[in-house]
Amino acid sequence: MYFFFQREEGKLLHILPLPFGKGEVRRGIGIKIMDTKFKQLQKELRENMPLPEVILWQAIRGKQLGVKFRRQYTIGNRILDFYSPSIKLGIEIDGDSHFLDEKSREREIEKDRELERHYGIKVLRFLNPEIMRNLEEVVQIILKEAEKRRALFKLFPSLRKQK
Repeated sequence: MYFFFQREEGKLLHILPLPFGKGEVRRGIGIKIMDTKFKQLQKELRENMPLPEVILWQAIRGKQLGVKFRRQYTIGNRILDFYSPSIKLGIEIDGDSHFLDEKSREREIEKDRELERHYGIKVLRFLNPEIMRNLEEVVQIILKEAEKRRALFKLFPSLRKQK
């Protein structure tokens, strides 16, 4: 994934992942701009993780599942709770705010589809109660998906470099 940086009127802007080839910069086409305030939000989210996220983080950190996960990882204009760049696997832990109504749920699912379509990133979603009551089962689901994606990228390395 490639990042480009640009200064504009004394303010640092990040131009985030380019959906085209290495080193190609095309103004106005597929470039997402993120203000540095977004980076501050990532830091705040890492420092104030809800209990289910803390519990899951303890289970997946440090390559315990054979791949490295990062916390509060930015992709485009989204911050994923956890993300493994090597296998393009994101994990979202959903609290009450994610599914206040059916439209909210649909929006979240559509955002996941967008990540898969544009970046090849698969997102697994779990609810807070699943983490709290069935952590071992959740970790097994993540482990199985990680193994599938590792095998997929081993067979088709070019998929890892897509977008």
